Amino acid sequence: AGFGVLMIAGGLYYYFRGTGRPRPAARRRHASGEEAQEGQTYCPQCGARARRGDRFCRTCGTRLRVEAEE
Repeated sequence: AGFGVLMIAGGLYYYFRGTGRPRPAARRRHASGEEAQEGQTYCPQCGARARRGDRFCRTCGTRLRVEAEE
């Protein structure tokens, strides 16, 4: 029983140990020379290009900013 408590305590320690660190800045995955064409959407978190109609990033799951269509 003591071993199980020790394992749970160790797991909680490692889980909460990483939550206090700030996340690294988002990196753009597309080439710097490539200009964003009108209508293209990129994830604000990881920089992956999103497909038309996507509401969430297919790479990291972040909610995408969707501009109102005119």
